[in-house]
Amino acid sequence: MARSCVVWRICLCWCLLLCVLPTVEAGTVKVNVPSLTSQVAKGVPAYADSKLTFSTAIEGEFIPAPTKNVPVRGILGGTEFGLRTITPKAKSLLKGGLAGIAAGYAFDQLIDGLGWAMDPKTQTPVKKVPAGPIQYVPQGNNYYWSTNGKNFSSAGAACSDLFSLYTPGWPDPSSTLTVTGDTAWCYLKASDWHNASAAIKRYGSTCPDGSAYAADTGSCNATTGGTTKALTDADWISVDDFIKAQNSDFVKNLLQQSCLGSNNPEGCYQSLRTQQLALRGPSSVDAGTTTTTTTSPASDGTVNTTVTATTTSYNLAYQPASFTFNKHTSTTTTINGKPSGTTETVEQPSDEVSPDDPASEDPAENPTDPTKDPETETPTTPSPCAGTTCDGPAYTQLYEPTKDTKEKYLDSYISRVKALPLFASVGNFFKVTASAGCPVWSSTADFNVLGASSSYNLVFDFHCQGWFVSVASYASAVMSIVCAFLAFRQAFLD
Repeated sequence: MARSCVVWRICLCWCLLLCVLPTVEAGTVKVNVPSLTSQVAKGVPAYADSKLTFSTAIEGEFIPAPTKNVPVRGILGGTEFGLRTITPKAKSLLKGGLAGIAAGYAFDQLIDGLGWAMDPKTQTPVKKVPAGPIQYVPQGNNYYWSTNGKNFSSAGAACSDLFSLYTPGWPDPSSTLTVTGDTAWCYLKASDWHNASAAIKRYGSTCPDGSAYAADTGSCNATTGGTTKALTDADWISVDDFIKAQNSDFVKNLLQQSCLGSNNPEGCYQSLRTQQLALRGPSSVDAGTTTTTTTSPASDGTVNTTVTATTTSYNLAYQPASFTFNKHTSTTTTINGKPSGTTETVEQPSDEVSPDDPASEDPAENPTDPTKDPETETPTTPSPCAGTTCDGPAYTQLYEPTKDTKEKYLDSYISRVKALPLFASVGNFFKVTASAGCPVWSSTADFNVLGASSSYNLVFDFHCQGWFVSVASYASAVMSIVCAFLAFRQAFLD
């Protein structure tokens, strides 16, 4: 007995659950969110606080309703990527060489901005070591630094001459050089109890040919030559600061280059995405107003006219891959032009019809199979709100079925044609009414045979003979058919 009760309780719980689920599901619509590849390619990027977000317009979504589906326009999908995922991916590709990097300017700009170069042998990045200061005798408008009545090609050379009498001399591990504009400060710790410093001025306006001015050292460095060296941990750390200081276009292109070289770009984007943002869109949608008018007799013999206007709207709340809605109705009643009252109701539309088209799933919950090429996958096509079951000026009604049948239209057409005078004349074309006696006629003929002549009265009455009458009926029928066909072709077909 106890086991039987347990079974019945389980069955009852399942029945209650099945009754509740349709009510809750009817207030939720899953949205056809585009793939991450499409969002990155077509979305609008925004970069702030080390986060790159994309906003993508989503069209064709609607609220299912019993009579007309209500379109929801202006929905935006959002996806967020962070530098904490993009930067490590970019570093990993750089360390692996050019093979895993798609062509584009983002990595080129990154390498140039960091002062790096690609080693032609290993195809991995190395750090450029520019050529050092050149030594020259200042002439014309060349840059030079002056001290003790002498001119020098660099601030360091001027400081070295200035402190040449000190032990240890300049430069020394304890010495420093600070260049600000056209002034250089030389500092030397000569002893534990004595420090030496001096300010040196720069003159001139340009470096000699084949060199460029280095503002931090106050010298003209050679533009050709130089060497390269392997990158250190500090160099790789500098990548983070460089990317963080760029704009949204640079970070977007860096993200695209990081995944376009992958065998599975969609899966790559999913691994770099930090979160799928909630959809954004209108907070409410107007479903229109319906008005009904009824009349009823009053006690004084007049007629009462009751007008009921019902305005329907839907309030919406958004999730990453769906939106929920509830129905709000406002019913206003007027009797003979005077307001009678207004009723407000908010309800979950448990009686709504679910959309026919399957909704796409959140890519985060259903990641792309890495064994499949996303380019060969059939994209999810949004199901537009259109036809007689949709309200809104953006869609046109192409066909509306009626209750009329083809038999009804054919019968009506035949009746109208039969009523035409021309058709009545054609229909009576074969009806010929005629009456006459049997034709009999005679003629006198003279014959001359071998000189003898004779006269005969010939009587023609064979039309009245029985054999002719029987044959004539068939002949007349054939002639009537032939003549009728020729007349009909002449009148209607030629």
